[in-house]
Amino acid sequence: DRTASLRHRCLSAAYPGGYADYIANHERAAFLEAASESFVRAGRFADAQQALARVSRLVSDQTVLARIMRRRGDLFEQSGESQRAERAFRSARHTWARLEWSADLAERARLDVAEAALAYRRRQYERAWQLAARALVQSQLSEDWPSAARAAHLIDNVVINVRWSGAALARPPVRELYQRAGDLVGEARHLNNLAVDLYFDGAWDEAARLYREAAEQCSKSGDVVYEATALNNIAEILSDQGRYGDAESLLRTASRSWRSVGFATGIALADANLGRLATRQGQYESAALLLQAAIERFERLGAGGFVLESQLRLAENELLAGDTTRVVALRPADDWDANLAIYAKRLIGMAHLGAARVEAAKVAIADSIAQARSADIPFELAQSLLAADLINGAETPSNDEAATILEQLGVVQRPPLPPLPAPSVSRAERSVSAGR
Repeated sequence: DRTASLRHRCLSAAYPGGYADYIANHERAAFLEAASESFVRAGRFADAQQALARVSRLVSDQTVLARIMRRRGDLFEQSGESQRAERAFRSARHTWARLEWSADLAERARLDVAEAALAYRRRQYERAWQLAARALVQSQLSEDWPSAARAAHLIDNVVINVRWSGAALARPPVRELYQRAGDLVGEARHLNNLAVDLYFDGAWDEAARLYREAAEQCSKSGDVVYEATALNNIAEILSDQGRYGDAESLLRTASRSWRSVGFATGIALADANLGRLATRQGQYESAALLLQAAIERFERLGAGGFVLESQLRLAENELLAGDTTRVVALRPADDWDANLAIYAKRLIGMAHLGAARVEAAKVAIADSIAQARSADIPFELAQSLLAADLINGAETPSNDEAATILEQLGVVQRPPLPPLPAPSVSRAERSVSAGR
């Protein structure tokens, strides 16, 4: 009773005209903010945004408004709306600056880690690393374990993406931090990260096991979006192995889940992967429609890395259909991820071979092989070795090293290569080194 009386006197002093509206608005805002968390877990990002927008209209406390703006930016980033995310984060920072950074250490860390996620999406890896590293220290000091885990997760993402450049970066204890935070979904996302790394290392069975574990954890916690992500990633392995029917079934399941909640990035990803699957089965017209749709979605989302990969897949689709125009216009850049650069150089080599430009084909394929060896990406290496076999005059590529790699990966049907060039190109002209 004494506590209630004190609360009444304090609120009466602060709101002499009556505080009933304040209480009502405060409670509604708290409910809506909690509801937004549930919407996010269900993948209903648009509903979560609407709930947070209503919160910002109900409260006047600048610290709350700054927090809400940061959370809205986070949702924009997860939805792939990079420019809106940047504006939201900038607004949150400006608000805190006006308040002379009265934010506690934990909120500073949350804003840093949110901006780190945006920098990572834009492939600004150095900035992402700096922001996430600062957030990791701040969140550990404030014992905000969910933010510490997310910061560590982003650092781990950067490590995975820059390892092909030869940089040796330490990996943080991500899973331990997620477990300490009691965050099953975060832990599942980390398992997905580990599986991606194993995929490029050629440990596909172990990668698939971790993807399945991640899917199970997301299913238990009701996270529709990331359960579908794990299923999509299993499907990509099946597609690479040539198990096209199983891959298509999982991809369509993931696509339905993403479409049911309007998750734009996932919808585009499903289209891109179904498009590549159609290419591998010789369905070039269907593949072109799916890949073009994916490219347009990714461009609207500002997801540059996905745009590039989908453009390469469209170029390959056209090359297999007999059109080299898009491929010969490719110009791999130093800042491309290694797997995409290897892929592009292989496509360029095959386009040159198809036009009987044998010397140019040799250079491109040899470069592709050398980079695949340097980055240690077995699947890309195997495909480039098979392409070299064609240049060396084999009517059916049968490179022993490639065959061993593909057998170890469980590949039952090799990805297609373009048709052989005109017979006027001699066997001697085609000789290319496997670059050991």
